[in-house]
Amino acid sequence: MDALQAPFLYHHTIPRLLLAYKHHGQRHLARLIAALLLPALASFPPDAPLIPVPTHPRRLRALGFGHTELVARHLTRLTRRPRSPLRLQHTNPTRYHPQKHLPRALRLTSVLGAYRAAPSPADPPRTVILLDDVVTTGATIGECAHILRTGGVSIVYALALARDI
Repeated sequence: MDALQAPFLYHHTIPRLLLAYKHHGQRHLARLIAALLLPALASFPPDAPLIPVPTHPRRLRALGFGHTELVARHLTRLTRRPRSPLRLQHTNPTRYHPQKHLPRALRLTSVLGAYRAAPSPADPPRTVILLDDVVTTGATIGECAHILRTGGVSIVYALALARDI
């Protein structure tokens, strides 16, 4: 990853906001999260498309929606950024779930091989912005950036609401 913007620390209000959004079905909070991310997003090139870190299909069924995808849709509408033809898929569930309670060493290895790019366009965007909710060790963002670079992307920025590093 070439740069990370995460405007908030993961404490106080942010964990409660994300819990309500992701686990209590308060999808309307995606608009608020997008609005909170706008100033940080402005530091990246305006033509770089957003690529949300995907949710594994099993988790997607449990949550009922893709939380990063919904925030990405709001950000794309607000900023008129292009949609990327390149997408990530979460194909393998991480070995240990949930990730947030794992020590750093296990987090770094548990995401290896969990993602793939699909489809892989003949002419991928040169620069993209990965979107996630929280960055802790950077393992997920790092693995996704590696996959995107393997698919032909040159510059991978990352944007998250909060960091707990």
